[in-house]
Amino acid sequence: MPLAMLQGLSADDARKLRNEIYARHGMIFQDPWLRGYFRSQLWYKPDPKFREALLTGVERANVAQIQAYEERGRSKLRQTAA
Repeated sequence: MPLAMLQGLSADDARKLRNEIYARHGMIFQDPWLRGYFRSQLWYKPDPKFREALLTGVERANVAQIQAYEERGRSKLRQTAA
């Protein structure tokens, strides 16, 4: 995923995008907000057999890149708040 595609996303939107990758494979979320959000999506099909090994290499790379983007955003917020 090109970094330019993430530019301008809030940390919350990036988190949702990252978790959508897992949701498309049926991950059942522990976080109440994520669980409710994905349950509201018609395409979401929870799968109790979900495991991270179902993700492709590209998906794993995208998750890592989005997570790094989220961390940079949180770090900037902490610096601004300090």
